[in-house]
Amino acid sequence: MSGANVSGFTPQLLLSEIKPGETCRVCTVDHQHPTSQRLIELGFIKGELIEVKHEAPFSRDPIVIIVGDMRLALRRDEASAVFVERINAKKDSTR
Repeated sequence: MSGANVSGFTPQLLLSEIKPGETCRVCTVDHQHPTSQRLIELGFIKGELIEVKHEAPFSRDPIVIIVGDMRLALRRDEASAVFVERINAKKDSTR
């Protein structure tokens, strides 16, 4: 089962856990992270939609995302400072 649980609450994930092809919505930024102010200035604000486009082949670092009308590359460490809720999951082609 994916999406909201029985109570209707969708658990928060880290942006670094979202796979290419998935869309999510920003919940909050970890203000203790060294790049939190930069992330907020780039548009990582509550409610903003993010689409994960690509990830680097072997190390999966960095990831390429679209936030607002910008395409950005973020290291996974930076992406781990952004808490999100998944909007849609990547379709499983094996089903």
